[in-house]
Amino acid sequence: MRPPVALLVLAALAFVGCGEGSTDDRVVGSVPDVAHAYLHLDRGSEDWDAARESLGRLPALESVVLDLLSGRVELPESGQAGAALLPGRGDEPVVLTPDSQPAPHSLAVALDYEEMLSGLPSQRLATLYLAGPAVAFLRSLDRTVAAAAAAADVDGDNMHIRARVRHEGEAGRCAAIQGEDLTGIADPEAALYLEVPSIACALRALADRVDGVDSVLARFGRVAQRQGGVSVEDELLPLLDRRGALVASPGDDAPSLTLVVDDVDEEEALDVLSRLQPALIDLLGAPELGETTTFGAADVEGITAVTAQVAPGLELSYAAWDRRLVVSTALAGIAAVRRTSGLPGTEGFEAVLDGRPDELSALVFLDLNQLLTLGEQAGLAEDPRYLAVRDDLQKLRAAGAVVSREEEFTTAELTFQIP
Repeated sequence: MRPPVALLVLAALAFVGCGEGSTDDRVVGSVPDVAHAYLHLDRGSEDWDAARESLGRLPALESVVLDLLSGRVELPESGQAGAALLPGRGDEPVVLTPDSQPAPHSLAVALDYEEMLSGLPSQRLATLYLAGPAVAFLRSLDRTVAAAAAAADVDGDNMHIRARVRHEGEAGRCAAIQGEDLTGIADPEAALYLEVPSIACALRALADRVDGVDSVLARFGRVAQRQGGVSVEDELLPLLDRRGALVASPGDDAPSLTLVVDDVDEEEALDVLSRLQPALIDLLGAPELGETTTFGAADVEGITAVTAQVAPGLELSYAAWDRRLVVSTALAGIAAVRRTSGLPGTEGFEAVLDGRPDELSALVFLDLNQLLTLGEQAGLAEDPRYLAVRDDLQKLRAAGAVVSREEEFTTAELTFQIP
């Protein structure tokens, strides 16, 4: 993300409030229609002070955000205000108010601007619009992205952010989760739940966009072929070209990660995993520890799982039943899926993801208290930057996000439970 655009996004998050009725933007008429980005804040409602009070209960986080903004965006303390990135003005946002000079050709009547905002809620205490030149960071993820807009508001204990992206091009085959989501079999104590339409698509996206992932997958592919006769391209990725979910949960001694792959041929899946055992042990580093690792069988909630201790505090276990393959770093992860208690019905999940759309492109749930526990188990408690904001983070509760694609638009809904 370009730094100026990032600052506008931070400003939107820092100053969100809650209100009633529709937002009447009295600033946009002063924004030229060639603006690369535009942030509007409506702080005229009587609920604005209540929203700032919520942020005031998180003083460390507020300080971090305001420090990032200081010296770059100076907005009036009350009323409506806007900040725009204009061509020929460098990276410094231009601050506008309702008293600013009207633009001869205003963004207010630009068709793209009107179209993008039409898919956002009518009440928008913070609104962000990004035109083509400002969405380069999004095009690095999806080259069909042409424009984006987002709005934020607070309703009681929840902060809502809706983002809308317009594409120029057809949706890919990995754009939608088919069938009912898998939250009903997830660990109800999960700190993180992520579901995608295709695990193979997600891996390819990571390999394309995250440094180091491609080389790790390439090395794994060579070891898989040499030691197990498994072709990553012809066998493993087709097996993973199905919807799946990744679940992270705190454990007694260490976090556990569990991957669920839906709609598999159980016999085929277990055969591929069996032949991949040497490559998986190599990937996890057991040979470097000087240990001899062997796989055995264990009974887990009435099914047989294959399991091995690959390092101190780290297991590698897998099982298949009901056309699902489950791979976990702990037998407890497989047991949690077998019990099918599920996330629906838990307080945090219902607060942020109740009423989610039926057709999704991705689904994310974070139990922030559990996530902090997981992070501290992984060593986060030794990081002074984390310690500086830990008290504030512990006040937050849960977060959820859903992403859906319809025709040329992708919509993302993000909800936070706040104190």
